[in-house]
Amino acid sequence: MRLSFRTVTTEKTAVFIGSGALAETDRLIRSLRPSGIFILADRNTERYCLPILLAACPALAGARLLQVLPGGEQAKTLDQAGRLWEELMTAGAERNSLLINLGGGVTSDLGGFAAAGFKRGIRYINVPTSLIGMADAALGGKTAVNAGKLKNQAGFFYCPVAVLIYPPFLETLPREHLRSGLAEIIKSSLVGDAGLYHYILKNSIDCWLALTVAGKEWEYLLKQTVRIKTRLASQDYREHGIRKALNFGHTIGHGVEALSLRTDEIPCLHGEAVAAGMIGATRLSAIKAGLGEQSADEIERYLLTGFPFRPIREATLPDLWEALLQDKKVSGGAVRFTLLRAPGRPHLNMSCSREEVFGAIRYFNDRVREAAANPDFRS
Repeated sequence: MRLSFRTVTTEKTAVFIGSGALAETDRLIRSLRPSGIFILADRNTERYCLPILLAACPALAGARLLQVLPGGEQAKTLDQAGRLWEELMTAGAERNSLLINLGGGVTSDLGGFAAAGFKRGIRYINVPTSLIGMADAALGGKTAVNAGKLKNQAGFFYCPVAVLIYPPFLETLPREHLRSGLAEIIKSSLVGDAGLYHYILKNSIDCWLALTVAGKEWEYLLKQTVRIKTRLASQDYREHGIRKALNFGHTIGHGVEALSLRTDEIPCLHGEAVAAGMIGATRLSAIKAGLGEQSADEIERYLLTGFPFRPIREATLPDLWEALLQDKKVSGGAVRFTLLRAPGRPHLNMSCSREEVFGAIRYFNDRVREAAANPDFRS
């Protein structure tokens, strides 16, 4: 006798954006009636953001603060997740408990991973405090930790109950972290909305960073980016198709980030690595996906004049390639890229050879040197 069954995924996430998001948090937590509430924060968010969250959310009055995370990607490990699980067990957390992840992309990734694995899944809410978190990491239900100094090698698809985006938290960020987050917004516009991309081009990256982050311009960028991310994630939750568009710039970018974690005393920020990866992917798009040279040059110049790039050392290219071969986008031994036909028109699953990738990286290095040597490069 043959038996068959069908599973239906109904996971949904409520997303609240704006100055009223924290009040929505309080109402939502009361409606969930959790048996216990736990808060995960890092050193900076504990100091600058947690008091604001607690003051706005009386429902968190009895919440327990878990171990405070160190900053940076070094905290996103299986060992750290294990310590969180042990702490939750010791504190008596149950299946009906609720975890609040207050922080940037590392906190969202690690906290979501811990929530997905604890007792086969407890509810969690992401309250991103960084632009990377608000624009990307806190959304879509992808959780992960690093392993072997490689990015996101272990993880789950596990949606938060809600994501609460409160733009005034961005006022606590250093300028370089805002710049890093802006890379994810540019990426989303390039793969999901040509109109948003051309809206972004109206200001240089430095001009965007000079605007008030709690103002209407930044709130518009965030709302449009969230719209793109949630649309693609809802269409393809498990990332078998169109959601792969969001990987633009991330294949090379994750390789750059992995090298930085191994070799640099101060690793590069995620958005800086993604921006470098976008330039490499833009060159590959012009060669393999039909992206026009004028569009390619426009994308490259915009990024080159907005980020403090350094050339990637030739001697590290074999190590970078090995990191790419460990990427989750590798299929059948081939490194698969998301490229662009045009802004707003991604081309998925493009296989690129070692020689093509090295050529794109060398092209990136040449353009970085050109921008540094030529005072008229911005024109």
